[in-house]
Amino acid sequence: MARMRLKLVDGQYCVQMDGSITGRDLRRLERLCGPALERPIVPLTLRLGRLSSVDLVARTYFERLVQRGALVITE
Repeated sequence: MARMRLKLVDGQYCVQMDGSITGRDLRRLERLCGPALERPIVPLTLRLGRLSSVDLVARTYFERLVQRGALVITE
């Protein structure tokens, strides 16, 4: 299970994610930053920190968020 922390600054959502990220974690992500995901252009930055793995479902979801304007940063 991934660990997620949210910072909200000037309407921009920034989520730090660490651990193993799977499709099951996406529901928690959606609850955490739901208002951002409802917008056509997503004001969201995902910081993927100390990851042990990201499954195909989560990777595909992140790619769709990027297509909608989100920024994904791998550290």
